[in-house]
Amino acid sequence: MGETEAEATMSLQPQTREAGPLQGIALLLSGTLPAMGVVLVSPNLSLLNAAFADVPGGAYLVSIAMTAPALCIALFSPFAGLIVDRFGRRRALLGALLLYGLFGMAPLVLDGLPAIIASRAGVGLVESVIMTAAFALFGDYFEGERRNRWLAYNGAFSAFAATLLYLAGGALGQYGWRAPFAAYGFSFFIAVFVALAAWEPAARSARDSALAKAMPKILRSRQFIAVCALGFLSSILFFIIPLQMSVFLSARGEASTVMIGAIIAVASIGNPIGSYLFRFLSSRTLPQLLARSYIVGGAGLVGMAISPSVLAVGLCAFVNQLGCGLLTPALQAAAMRDLPPHARGRGGGLLITFMFLGQFVCPLVIMTLTNITSGIDLTFLALGLFSVGSAILAALLPRLSNRPAQLEDQAPSEPAVVPFI
Repeated sequence: MGETEAEATMSLQPQTREAGPLQGIALLLSGTLPAMGVVLVSPNLSLLNAAFADVPGGAYLVSIAMTAPALCIALFSPFAGLIVDRFGRRRALLGALLLYGLFGMAPLVLDGLPAIIASRAGVGLVESVIMTAAFALFGDYFEGERRNRWLAYNGAFSAFAATLLYLAGGALGQYGWRAPFAAYGFSFFIAVFVALAAWEPAARSARDSALAKAMPKILRSRQFIAVCALGFLSSILFFIIPLQMSVFLSARGEASTVMIGAIIAVASIGNPIGSYLFRFLSSRTLPQLLARSYIVGGAGLVGMAISPSVLAVGLCAFVNQLGCGLLTPALQAAAMRDLPPHARGRGGGLLITFMFLGQFVCPLVIMTLTNITSGIDLTFLALGLFSVGSAILAALLPRLSNRPAQLEDQAPSEPAVVPFI
């Protein structure tokens, strides 16, 4: 009854809390769902084609159903960022997790391809919210070295989970084309975990609020545009192996489908290892990290192009994925450092859009270069040399600026946009 106005105001504001492993694990589990969107179903593409063989344009429609989530993520992520910033990260994440389960499991009862495509588009829409909310919460819950460590865990865990989900999808496919869609219900359990572990972050300081109001300026700033552009380029290089490895090996005529699957699986192990290495390299500047990543990834592509045997191709593909695995956590850390807490949803949504656009463009780049070079070996060689050249350019970036490029949070005395180069 005697509560003062100041006390009442304080009681309405969420208290600052310290995040720990429980919150980090909740976000790691949420981060596996975007990979599940495609990986879980892709081993059963032939079953889907057979199930809808009598439908006019069935193979084309099945292909659309497979790629719809990724396209929707690329198109909707900026709007997902607005939702996350306006309605709250925890609330948006929980709602998206529940909808993910509903949309993901819908093909269990749907019969028509148009309806299945619509449900797959719904999966992509809520995946964009899940990815954006998780990105923002990693930035809100953790700072400095702890944040870099959890970003490294996230990249490694997501990549490792994708491999397990691929195997799970193939195993469930033995029970029919619908069976793999039942696994999407796992998101309901993740939603319960998130509801128990996560909380809505509190505003941290007046500086954060001032920076949030300057969001349009931040989005137009040199460093954020550069991070998004690098995300687009890096995503193209990142998906060369996952999307084009089978084409590369088939063109050489040196491997059976079983061998192709085994080589891709071995190469993909490099991805989580590279992501985990970010934990130990996060004190480096962003240009230094990019230089290391591009030169290792490029060397892998060049090695594949000139390798005399399938075994050598597999080892070089592993090297490529090792370098690529470092890219995502490095770019995420750079983006989080410059975005104010209240705008991390919008900024993260834009970065996700550019990275998924790179995934969409990757096969088109490969096909165009292959038509020009008249051979996929030469295409891999050209892209490998381009990646090494990008590494040299990245290494020179600090010389073009008199500001450091540390990934750790900066603490300027006034609200300002801190250049990353």
